Amino acid sequence: MELKTLARVVRQNTDYQNNRQKLQEQIKTDLVLAHADSLFQITPELIAFLHAWDQDQIYVEDQFGNPILCNRTELLHEAKQHYHRTLNRWHALHEELKHARKI
Repeated sequence: MELKTLARVVRQNTDYQNNRQKLQEQIKTDLVLAHADSLFQITPELIAFLHAWDQDQIYVEDQFGNPILCNRTELLHEAKQHYHRTLNRWHALHEELKHARKI
């Protein structure tokens, strides 16, 4: 492999990894949901916890470590929708990155 070709491949891979990391950080920020006058980081763990709990009124730790009284079913519904929408967008953007890398 020629030196110029090797340098181009290394640059493409580095650009891809940097852009991928920036995209992951952006998506993590986008996974924050405003609910009950607070902000919640939506994770699969939070969704599973809300799904498993059996009481409608529940204290949930917000992004700042505060216990916030929430309606569990409302928060679960909003969290699932927000998570699904954000992950779909992440997938589409990631596919664009992969495609750009192959060009």
